[in-house]
Amino acid sequence: MQNTKRQELFAAIRVAAVCALATSYASAVQVTAGTATGIGGDFIIDSSDNPGTPPYLYQFVDASSPTGEGTDNRIHIVLDLGTVQKVDKIFNINRLGTISPWYANAATVEVKVADEAAPGFDPTLVSSYVTSTYNGDFSPASANAGAAQAADLTGTYARRYFLIDYLANYQAGNNINGVLNDDRDRVQLSDLQVELNPSAVPSWGVDASGDWNSGSNWQVGVPNAVDETALLLAVNTSSKTIFTESAVTVGTLRFDSANTYQIAGNGSLNIDVSTGNGSILVGSGNHKINLPLFIQDNTVADVSAGATLRISDPMTLVGGSTLAKIGDGSLIFESTVANTAPATIVSAAGVTSALMDLGSNTSVQVGGGTTNLKSTQHIASLSVTGGTVNVGPGTGVVIATKSLSISGTGKVDLQNSKLIVDYTGTSALAAVKTAIGTGSLTSSQLSAGRVIGYGEASDLFAGPTGSFASETVDSTSVVAAFTIVADASLDGTVNSADFNLLAGHYGQTTGSRWTQGDFDGDGKVNTLDFNVLAGNFGQSLPASASLGSVVPEPASAALVAAGFALALRRRRI
Repeated sequence: MQNTKRQELFAAIRVAAVCALATSYASAVQVTAGTATGIGGDFIIDSSDNPGTPPYLYQFVDASSPTGEGTDNRIHIVLDLGTVQKVDKIFNINRLGTISPWYANAATVEVKVADEAAPGFDPTLVSSYVTSTYNGDFSPASANAGAAQAADLTGTYARRYFLIDYLANYQAGNNINGVLNDDRDRVQLSDLQVELNPSAVPSWGVDASGDWNSGSNWQVGVPNAVDETALLLAVNTSSKTIFTESAVTVGTLRFDSANTYQIAGNGSLNIDVSTGNGSILVGSGNHKINLPLFIQDNTVADVSAGATLRISDPMTLVGGSTLAKIGDGSLIFESTVANTAPATIVSAAGVTSALMDLGSNTSVQVGGGTTNLKSTQHIASLSVTGGTVNVGPGTGVVIATKSLSISGTGKVDLQNSKLIVDYTGTSALAAVKTAIGTGSLTSSQLSAGRVIGYGEASDLFAGPTGSFASETVDSTSVVAAFTIVADASLDGTVNSADFNLLAGHYGQTTGSRWTQGDFDGDGKVNTLDFNVLAGNFGQSLPASASLGSVVPEPASAALVAAGFALALRRRRI
């Protein structure tokens, strides 16, 4: 069942990478009034062309026969829906008539949408209101000339005014007076046809902080139901906090304001849909969810470039659901993730950062962008097929996982941190060694004398369990760390512990590994490896993430050689 749910979400992600998730709509709202300004006359909506049933096609006509010629002849039509409406793929633009000789090869239509702006909407200032623009080429040379073109305004929400902006360059000596469709007593404006199909949606309506559950704070109504949409748009002129003392539920939550919205309180926020996927959308700005968040169904978090969403209280992926991050912006987990059932966090683009543990029931799948695991993690699995996972930095940061897979263009950058793969069945050693060899498991801090060492945890302790990087590990674990050459124990220092590991495996001719003293990777532990250890004995990495030099301890190659000879003598005895 979980695999099926995950496959369904991945299909949605592919669609969402191009546009926001599709939404069903209520019945269309008919436009009953409109005004226009432009060349030579005032245009109105011809009521005789407005049918009373969907899809509500409107033709814009003029009875005063406007004229004009030359370049940059622009006609604006402003449609007033009367109330704030939801917008999503609502325009269908078509030229109804034939192309006439007065056209030069330049004719475009732009559709723009805008909020209601106090004290009133001014079409000449529409550029200050615009949030989305559609450009369609209707010039005679265009392949789309005379054909319907849909204006895809997906992701535009809660707007009242629509501006249709027609721009044409006319051939010199000609004008547009009575030349189309054999309709000589009136001229259809550019043979333009528009289809509207918006529906109402709750939008935060006050420039103030306030209670989520107060109806006076919202346009349309309080959003608190499965499948409901809540819009937090640019009505705020400064940072605002929306608080709730009880649980609230929506299917889609959209932030789109340069000023911060913070959702907080002693309640909780649920993302819940009856079918399909939930959505958390961030069009612009830096916003925060600062109360417990429950992802009840597979959900897509789409954060646009330059925008940030912070999840700052514990998040729960309920029932094994998946949260998929798309968009070029940043998603930051500032609190823990608590899942009672195996669940998944997907990072497909942009930046995803975990400042706290994502949890042992969480699988992390990275397909693109950058994922920053800045604190120690205890996760079910890490799969990287694209993009980069940065671990740390910090010598105390550890990624502990039951499964590790790196493929395609994926890369894991350990920086100066550590890795534990607690496998079941076949050892993960070969896969880790291959990943290090190919550079897919690497460190951006690599330099002369620094490497990623790796091996079986069982090499480092006797018995079924032991300690590695302050983490309890068992004998079926592979460990890896950014460290200094000849540090077999992976503790950041070349000392007697490393000497003892090498001496204990000295003379092995096949299958040897770093944690047994095979520092040159030839599968053997011999004099070549001893010489490497002797040359680095006494050196250690700094305790922090510094890129500075190693720190020497008092020792000499002669002392190490003498000790080594004594150790071999004891082995022979």
